[in-house]
Amino acid sequence: MRRGVVFTLDALVAVVIAVIALTILMQMLSLKTSSWSKEISLYNSAQDFLTSRDKNDTLENIFTSTDMNSTMSSLNISMTSQIPASMVARMNITTCYYNQTALAFNCSSTITAQNSTTNVKSVLRRVFTDPTNNRYGIAVMEVWYR
Repeated sequence: MRRGVVFTLDALVAVVIAVIALTILMQMLSLKTSSWSKEISLYNSAQDFLTSRDKNDTLENIFTSTDMNSTMSSLNISMTSQIPASMVARMNITTCYYNQTALAFNCSSTITAQNSTTNVKSVLRRVFTDPTNNRYGIAVMEVWYR
């Protein structure tokens, strides 16, 4: 009889410890996963947008654009239509022209879309080049939830 009581108490303590450990583990995983999955979703949306703009030569066409306002406006419209409604995006495009003999740079930046700040945000960069005409550009896109 005595061995049965000790065995029962031992099993009861083990079950309580296992439940506490499982509860703590689940709490830790749920906290990390929620912000982590949000960051992955933001990153994927921005990556998809920049990849599609790179593949259809929108980024490279910025070099040859004569009307930068209409170019940025069409980029903003495509960003609004491709980025999900629950997200907001901002893009900063810097184009640089360089001279190979003197290594002189001439850079200009343009920003499109909305401004905001939040704890969870994803930042992506894409470099696009035109080496035959001595120029390159960097597109920096920030995406966050509304």
